[in-house]
Amino acid sequence: MQDEIPVVVVSTPVELPHYFEQIVSYLMSNFPDIFHSTATTIGIIMGFSIPLCLLFIIGIMLSLHGIHTVRRREHEIYNKRIETAYDEVTEADPEMVNKWQKILALVESDNESDWRQSIIEADIILGILLTKMGYRGETIGEQMSRIEPGDFKTLAKAGEAHHVRNRIAHDGTDYPLNQAEARHVINLFKDVFQEFNYI
Repeated sequence: MQDEIPVVVVSTPVELPHYFEQIVSYLMSNFPDIFHSTATTIGIIMGFSIPLCLLFIIGIMLSLHGIHTVRRREHEIYNKRIETAYDEVTEADPEMVNKWQKILALVESDNESDWRQSIIEADIILGILLTKMGYRGETIGEQMSRIEPGDFKTLAKAGEAHHVRNRIAHDGTDYPLNQAEARHVINLFKDVFQEFNYI
């Protein structure tokens, strides 16, 4: 048996960069319009994209600033601590002042049930005030419906606060209430009572 001569296959490496340059050169020579329009289009896109990116960045920064401003304002409104409205020189009803001090203590408690109770107690004072002012009705809602807005500057605040009281009374624990909202509602009652020097 004759010895078999091994066959060696020699492969020449493909020089891709060389062929790529030739392809690009061929296309540029035979189809110059395509390359010219493509370059023009890319230039236009880049020209528009840079100012658009700047506008988007500015818009994002303005939006973040606006959100920060709104959050800060919300914090000032809803987390404002309740201050006593009683002053020795006012004509406040001493009995109502005492009740009001208890309401302030309730709303500053760490107990959610106390926050709810503070709103209910403040609404009771509202009913007493309306009755003393001569407004008749079986409910506070009926009493407020007989009020002329010009005679009661804080009528809208009284209505908002009373609405929350009704939700608490009717829905119970199904109505979510946090301390910030409770403070806000008590502040509404305070503005109403201060209008008539009742506390």
